[in-house]
Amino acid sequence: MIKHELFPTLVGEWNYDDASKFKQTFYDNALKHFTDGYSMETTGNVNLHLDPAFSPLFNNIASCAKEYLKTLGHNPDAYRFNIIKTWLNVTKEFHTPVHNHADAHLSFVYYVNAPESMTKPINFVNHDKPNCLFHGMTNAQDDILELTPYNSDVWFFVPEEGKTFMFPGKLYHFTNGHGNGQPDDPVNSIDDLKKYRIAIAGDILLTYRERVGRAYGIMPVENWKTYE
Repeated sequence: MIKHELFPTLVGEWNYDDASKFKQTFYDNALKHFTDGYSMETTGNVNLHLDPAFSPLFNNIASCAKEYLKTLGHNPDAYRFNIIKTWLNVTKEFHTPVHNHADAHLSFVYYVNAPESMTKPINFVNHDKPNCLFHGMTNAQDDILELTPYNSDVWFFVPEEGKTFMFPGKLYHFTNGHGNGQPDDPVNSIDDLKKYRIAIAGDILLTYRERVGRAYGIMPVENWKTYE
């Protein structure tokens, strides 16, 4: 795990050893996750983690999540790691605006395909600015001697194939684009798909492994009673 201590917020970075093998598996199974040439949250294609063909990747992501918690100084064995939603970001020019996934505890993105011509970064935003001692202090670029994780408003990484980034769901982030904000052309074939930058994004919810006497946190699913 590569630790990026930003703002100060932990963003974890991993290299997936089986990236090449998974990429071919992805192409073999991808199109069934598209609707009319598109696959994203708004098309309702949010269940890639339930596809058995993709299990090796999500098993690895679960391991990353456990390592992330251990890095924070928490015992991962106290929790179950529930991947609750996954979707595709298949883009050429399209960008995503500043947003977060605050309804989840952890969020992640894995880059299946990253053409060298598509270097638009993923940006993390210092939304709460805990080190900004007065309003606008970090905007005064002329008195900042050096940009560091403590005084930066935005920190970015250029995606690379086979990399996973994981971060708190409440951390604001966005991706750059060069287009007009409209979705890219639809994908009609695997050959079309290979021309795009392909990312699998998802959210994780932590639940306690056992029922515990605590005021905070989410009890195990078997403790829930669901009403229709």
